[in-house]
Amino acid sequence: MLTIINHFAQIKHVGNVSLNIGPNEVEDKDWEAVKTHPIVKGWVKEGKVEVKDGTIEDLSEITPVDKAVELVEATMDKEKLLKWAETDDRKTTQKAIEEQIAYLEDDGKDKGDE
Repeated sequence: MLTIINHFAQIKHVGNVSLNIGPNEVEDKDWEAVKTHPIVKGWVKEGKVEVKDGTIEDLSEITPVDKAVELVEATMDKEKLLKWAETDDRKTTQKAIEEQIAYLEDDGKDKGDE
């Protein structure tokens, strides 16, 4: 299993792989089938898509803290955020997780959208 982080502001599709905004768990065989596609190669080269071995179970392993916060802010999966809240006791990431969950529970509306 791999974690593919989509840094685009929209969902991306290539072959049988759909990448939601933020971190995505993708089977190795599925990634192998699409990673050589010219578009995917461009995404990776530009840093728009990041590939990590394994899954991110413990957010505290992501350093520096700014990188962890960036990942939290891009995550649209409330269950994953709640799980990370249990594994990372850094105040900065806890605050980011709380804010992202509140954002998701408000249907993703920015404060100025009302």
